[in-house]
Amino acid sequence: MAKEPIIKISNYIDKQEELQALFGNDPREGMVDPNKPKMSYRGENLIKTFADPMGPDEAAGRWYGFTKDKAANYPSPERTAPLSRGGTITRSIERMPEEIIKGSHKAMTIHGKTVLDRNLENGVDPKRAYDDYFNYLNKVDRFHEKRLAQLMEGTLPEADFNFMLKTTMAEGVFDTKGPIDVAETWKRNKPVAAAVGIGRALPTVAKYAGIATIPLGVIADATETGLDPEEEVAQSLGVSSDELYALNSSNPEAFYALYAGFKQQQAQQQMEREAKAEEAMTMVP
Repeated sequence: MAKEPIIKISNYIDKQEELQALFGNDPREGMVDPNKPKMSYRGENLIKTFADPMGPDEAAGRWYGFTKDKAANYPSPERTAPLSRGGTITRSIERMPEEIIKGSHKAMTIHGKTVLDRNLENGVDPKRAYDDYFNYLNKVDRFHEKRLAQLMEGTLPEADFNFMLKTTMAEGVFDTKGPIDVAETWKRNKPVAAAVGIGRALPTVAKYAGIATIPLGVIADATETGLDPEEEVAQSLGVSSDELYALNSSNPEAFYALYAGFKQQQAQQQMEREAKAEEAMTMVP
């Protein structure tokens, strides 16, 4: 019986190191400062229920990359929530080089297990599949141990490290979650970015994980319409208020970010109406 083709992941590290040797070296940039952080980014749906997890549950929501472009491409189009349901956001947070190296190690280990499971599901002989998996894990360990030692010794070239952040270490798994990045989120979700940006300048009465501050007016349930926030947004979106009550109950962060975006849109529309009215008044004889 013919052997099933194996997805061979053990060669991945070797190929990446070959690329690094070709393109990563530039002594003019000096060595990595272990006390100087690098920015990490994560793209995601504001409301998590609109996307299936791409990895194991224990790593869900913990994947970060190190370029704005990478984050902007996540979630993928088929997993992206529409703007009427919160849309997508970008989070960002600074991380120390040591943390990045350890996060990369976690990410590569998870990728290796994913490939092992796929090989076994595809009928690859278990011995071949596990041999490749353990060979890969050994290479991952050696790769990261070497970079960590270089970092501690002050011999890790900055050019090499920056190149790795776009290739070998293009992503990592971390325990700390970054807040919403207003500037990057603005490029993909203006209502939420505006709400969060304004919220940072106003008094607050509550803090939700991932959103630094929420505008005071969003929390108060005294609205111009006399409706609850859930009913107000439901009428605007043409959906059932029960859906939004359930969202607020299960994920208040997502609901109040959505509501903040709704109120910001209302405020913007009101400002435009007032500006037009003022312009019209100047034309009255």
